[in-house]
Amino acid sequence: MKRRMGAYENLQFDSEVYCKLQQAEQEAMFNGRRHSSEEVLAAMKNAIEWG
Repeated sequence: MKRRMGAYENLQFDSEVYCKLQQAEQEAMFNGRRHSSEEVLAAMKNAIEWG
């Protein structure tokens, strides 16, 4: 049962990430602003620190 819950949670996480990526792609189509990899990494680090 524990293995199934882990698989379900992984599937749920993957689905959420996929949805977020779709949202980001749609937003990028309507917004001319692009972020460098350095900006993205800094934002991720900041989110983890304050998470």
